[in-house]
Amino acid sequence: LPSPSVTAAPPSHLSSPEHGANTILPTGSTATKVVAAYKTNNTPSIGTAAGNRVLFGKSSSLLFPTGVGPTPGNAPNGTPIAASSSSVASIASGTNVSAKSTPVTNLPAIPAASAEAISKKQRKLNILIDQCESSRFSFNKKKLILENMDLLDSDIPVKDLYHTNLGNSLHKLSLARNRSLATIPPKLVTCLPLLKTLDISQCNLYTLPSKWHLPQLKRLNLSNNQLREFPEESILEGLLELNELNLYKNKISEIIVPPKHSKSLQKLEKLNISFNDLEY
Repeated sequence: LPSPSVTAAPPSHLSSPEHGANTILPTGSTATKVVAAYKTNNTPSIGTAAGNRVLFGKSSSLLFPTGVGPTPGNAPNGTPIAASSSSVASIASGTNVSAKSTPVTNLPAIPAASAEAISKKQRKLNILIDQCESSRFSFNKKKLILENMDLLDSDIPVKDLYHTNLGNSLHKLSLARNRSLATIPPKLVTCLPLLKTLDISQCNLYTLPSKWHLPQLKRLNLSNNQLREFPEESILEGLLELNELNLYKNKISEIIVPPKHSKSLQKLEKLNISFNDLEY
């Protein structure tokens, strides 16, 4: 890419900042107090002043979206970028700022190995979702197996399941052995109308969403987690077809049985609560 540069004189017709267009910012704003530089083979001109305004143009959008001042962090090539008082003064005086001469503070950066692991995880997730969507199972037999992927709750692809064709036809979902999973997104347990089996075992769950609506769910596996409470009635009321509930090896100390008039657990046949903290 060519070295990014900024025009000193803004177009006279420009009145409002828009992404992708030249943007004029008052020098007193927070955005204009930050000047960024990053190391390239060439020495780019980062910006100049024009009267009482600073122009971030289209060429600078190669670094940042225009209309938003650069924020200290990492440039696209991974090099730390930061603001400096000398570079701000240079812009105010109309002097070009050199990336080589701009002081760079020591800012934490995402390790390359971690970034690669995140990217690899996302690629694998996308492949599994695509495979599930294109599978030739019958309409209500689709299975999405996302096991042992070191998923966080933010990694769970709710957007691909919430009121989508895949979510409306999913038969089984497994998130087992994701040791970093401490909770699950509330939307996930309200958007799978045909789900029969949900496996969230061998994770690190401490809490569950308070409201569930999985009207066809028959098997729920929550074993080998860190749960301290038996599922509340507000959860069980959304699982009226539940046939098997596995809570093996959690930290549950008591079981609160729903009242007789409740419809919860009416179809439950198997309940595993062994290796908990129950007192007899």
